[in-house]
Amino acid sequence: QDIEKSIHYYTLAANNNNTDAQLNLGIIYVKGELVPQDVEKSIHYFTLAANNNNTKAQFNLGVIYEKGELVHQDAKKSIHYYTLAANNNDTSAQFNLGLIYAKGELVPQDAKKSIHYFTLAANNNDTKAQFKLGVIYEEGELVHQDATRSIYYYTLAANNNDTKAQFILGVIYLKGELVPQDVEKSIHYFTLAANNNDTIAQFNLGLIYEKGELVPQDVEKSIHYFTL
Repeated sequence: QDIEKSIHYYTLAANNNNTDAQLNLGIIYVKGELVPQDVEKSIHYFTLAANNNNTKAQFNLGVIYEKGELVHQDAKKSIHYYTLAANNNDTSAQFNLGLIYAKGELVPQDAKKSIHYFTLAANNNDTKAQFKLGVIYEEGELVHQDATRSIYYYTLAANNNDTKAQFILGVIYLKGELVPQDVEKSIHYFTLAANNNDTIAQFNLGLIYEKGELVPQDVEKSIHYFTL
């Protein structure tokens, strides 16, 4: 592999405003595997690509300026580039903006913006965003507690095979505090989580079938879940 030739032609293309070449050069210089790392050149090419509306370059610049490992952390620039990518429907950028506005470390906490971006990501079927919204609406710290919305987003995440969401739904339906108790649904979600090797879900199922209070006692099932 002749990396010098590759970079030569990428550079020609980048200078002719080829966005893919600009992005690839940004990646090559930031990784520092094929050539020595050159952060300045990397940011130069990512910026060219980002200004040409390349979503990946916009997202990469968002990460670089947020983390502050390669350059000084710059909240304003990070949010600028994440927002460009998010407006281009980049789910990771939407999720990261949701986190930034929820945490309130890089910028002041903004519940409205946080939920806006998490919702965009969740609507793009991002499991992490769906789970976060489930937590936000369950805890009621960023916004007023909303059991219906919480369960809606937890269910989306659980349907995407998120073990934590499956387990939490199992607990919610078992406790019957947020919503009326629903033993069938509780066992359904605990079983999904148990099948994903969640040890507490397995233990809970073992107890449920051993005690026989919520469902008819089933020693065989109880032993099965206790011995997983």
